[in-house]
Amino acid sequence: MYSQAHTIPSTLAVPQQAAGSVIAQLCQVTQYRAIALPLRQIRLPDLETPGVNTVLDLATGQLLAGEPMQRDPQHFAKLGKGDLVYEHAQNRHGLLCLRGTRLQRPTKGGLQVLTPDVTREGFVVHFIEHIPTKFQAVTAEGRLYEITVMSMDNQACTLVYRPIPADQGTGGGALGEFVKGDSAVEAGIAPHGVNIYLLADENTDLKTARAKPLAELVLRPEPWIAAADIERYDLSTHALYLKSPKPLPFERVALAGNPFVVTADGQRCYLGSLWTNISSYLPEPGTPVIDASVVSFDTPLPPDVIRIQPPGGRWPPGAAADDVRQDPRIVRALAANGQLHAGVEIHLDRVEVLPRDGGSSVRYTYTLHNKDTDNLYVLDPDKTAVKLFRFLGHAPFPRSTRGDGRFPGDADLPGSFEPPGQLDMAWFSLLPSGTSMTRTVTLPAYAHIPPDRYLCSFRFNSPGRLATKDKRERTEGRIWVGQVEASLTLDVEPGASTAGGLELRMAPLQGEVVPGVMEECAQALTEGRAPADRRYL
Repeated sequence: MYSQAHTIPSTLAVPQQAAGSVIAQLCQVTQYRAIALPLRQIRLPDLETPGVNTVLDLATGQLLAGEPMQRDPQHFAKLGKGDLVYEHAQNRHGLLCLRGTRLQRPTKGGLQVLTPDVTREGFVVHFIEHIPTKFQAVTAEGRLYEITVMSMDNQACTLVYRPIPADQGTGGGALGEFVKGDSAVEAGIAPHGVNIYLLADENTDLKTARAKPLAELVLRPEPWIAAADIERYDLSTHALYLKSPKPLPFERVALAGNPFVVTADGQRCYLGSLWTNISSYLPEPGTPVIDASVVSFDTPLPPDVIRIQPPGGRWPPGAAADDVRQDPRIVRALAANGQLHAGVEIHLDRVEVLPRDGGSSVRYTYTLHNKDTDNLYVLDPDKTAVKLFRFLGHAPFPRSTRGDGRFPGDADLPGSFEPPGQLDMAWFSLLPSGTSMTRTVTLPAYAHIPPDRYLCSFRFNSPGRLATKDKRERTEGRIWVGQVEASLTLDVEPGASTAGGLELRMAPLQGEVVPGVMEECAQALTEGRAPADRRYL
């Protein structure tokens, strides 16, 4: 909305997810006297999300419909409610402050009032570059709130917030007085930081463990991976960079999976499984896994990096919103220890199917954004051979949305291709903190791609085992390790002008349709040129 072309959805409703018991366990239980208002967590949907309310009123914790703001920018000022809105647009994460709400941050020299990045009638926008990030919000009524942005993606952000009592900050109007309750730390579990425990009985498989309450599982006395072992945790790919490799304390991983439990500040958070992809057992749906395979079909990792990944590489439909790895207790514990890193974010901007003699070519464009505080070296297809970039797993993987059909496999990787034996820094480009990189790659050797609607998924990978710690850490930055994914829907339909040819159907994403522009855009793409009007990409 803060860009010229963005609009507010016309149909909105209250989301099901609201503040709950998770926040009551956030390191220390915090309660209110007088009105018993708890510390709150809220998942704030992106402004453009259809079917949900998107405007947060801090005083009540309610989400309000944003549609009236489209007709009247001063709607919420007149209503006397509504303070914050989240929007992800143009690869930026923005927090919109309504009704004169301002953000500030305490410093040693006093309060620093944050300058908005964008100013519009009825609201201002502050871009959020890193997570977690903490600040204070002063509302139009003078109420003061401490707010922490715990996580954010292109669908929503997660906020944890509380009123600040009048005697602890400026602004007045605090709704209650905070008192601290019990810390709810479990005896026998490391009280600080994020730890990973294995079960005391290594013969207990995942199915047996899942049948029991998490609190009843008997853990080993000491964690397999302790908080002190973790150098950094990349939230974008859930990769743990360890200070040194941590081998498993048993000889082999059970084919049915060896359970583990992740704890944060003395509290059990979720159950996961050590798993090997040479097993004929499929990972349990919804259970995060650590691939302990020596041979991996996905990009293997250096010995000092462990990745907690979704089962089968991705969540089942609808399950990603309940990703237990994003537990706010874990995020908070990592942040408190200085181990939390935001990593990278990937967007699949465009996929094109182009006819060629005897088959098709596929051209795709992606944008990679560095959300981390570190400068990161990332693989750059402009610097690697296409075959090497493809060998490392970079290609759109489309599946038909109408059936089980897929693209035919590309023939650009003959069996004689010899993978590299060592890492070469010439493959990488340095992506400074807060910046983005857009690249276009053409894969020329596909068979004929039949007309259909495809959901194209794209995984951006690191160079895997080659990125050992001695090569990974550089003076100007470090090599990013992990895997992130994006997707895009593509319509491939029979071409009207060339027999057997294919064309990409484009539809405007925003703004008004201008006669002739879409045709010009299609012609430019066919000829390999950048369209003059990019609203229709």
